[in-house]
Amino acid sequence: MLAASGVLVGCGTSGPGASTAIPPTKALAVVYAHAVNLQPGDLPGMTVTQSEQEVAPSETTPVQSCAGIGNLAQPITKTDSAKFTGISGSQHEEIRSNVEVMPTTALAAQKNAAEQSARAISCAERLLLPKLNALSGSRVHFGHVALARLPDPLPGVDGAIGLRIAAPVLGVPTAIEPSQPTFYIDAFAFLSGPAEVSMVATAFPNPVPAQTEKRLLDLLHSRSSAADL
Repeated sequence: MLAASGVLVGCGTSGPGASTAIPPTKALAVVYAHAVNLQPGDLPGMTVTQSEQEVAPSETTPVQSCAGIGNLAQPITKTDSAKFTGISGSQHEEIRSNVEVMPTTALAAQKNAAEQSARAISCAERLLLPKLNALSGSRVHFGHVALARLPDPLPGVDGAIGLRIAAPVLGVPTAIEPSQPTFYIDAFAFLSGPAEVSMVATAFPNPVPAQTEKRLLDLLHSRSSAADL
């Protein structure tokens, strides 16, 4: 869930409570991920700047180590949608979705719950600033990172969560931006059987409009419910 700038990610375990259901095949999981993920027609006016791609299994992340989460359960597939970029005046936006299919519904739920723990979120907030500053130029860098929960993006849907990460951007000349701008990362996730569907929307100097995020999340949820897995 919530792979915001590669920092806020969780894990699952194969401990007690794991389902004995037959896992989806890799081929089915890949087809499902493609059917659910955002497509160019979903974001008119935005440009595809990176193609849809399957993400290679990762080692334990800094957040997982910080939060004391181990015994990683690897997904059958983890597929990023294309990256969509839009620029209008000073406003810059990037949006992409991700579908991660776990071997069982129980493992998906365990992973989702681990990512939503207070300890994991606190770790992400603390570790994100150096991650952001590593991407900064020689003049521009980021200030204090604040992380807050957004209103439930999909009421009644299992595992639904929304988080906003905001960091002031320091060093921007006033000729470019008269007031100090803010960099936003809005991250969302929900469960659909053994799959966790997520979306990350980054923007500067204003967040992606809430109505745009809601429309895309509703679309992802509808597709995840209709597709076979």
